[in-house]
Amino acid sequence: MSASICLADLPNDPCAKKIQPNVDKCLLAKVPDYDPDNTNPKYYCCITWIANDCYESVGKTKCSSSKLKTMDQLLDNMKKVYNDGQCKVYPYQANLNKCAKS
Repeated sequence: MSASICLADLPNDPCAKKIQPNVDKCLLAKVPDYDPDNTNPKYYCCITWIANDCYESVGKTKCSSSKLKTMDQLLDNMKKVYNDGQCKVYPYQANLNKCAKS
């Protein structure tokens, strides 16, 4: 499974769709100076992990348990793909609160 497949699946997930605006708020609260154009791998991976945690935390309060379970499976798959690939040097860490831009 490639990272692009995981990313393509997430926006189509019912729970993820429902909570996307709240996930955006969560991400911006943790990284107010978020730079979507920054391609530095350390920064990109950090943002990915914070977004992942936002999906998980917001989903727990906004989605049914069955929909949350499906979305969590997608997020777990995504973590594995990124940890084995482009974020191998910067693997998943829970509860990150900021990302260095350099």
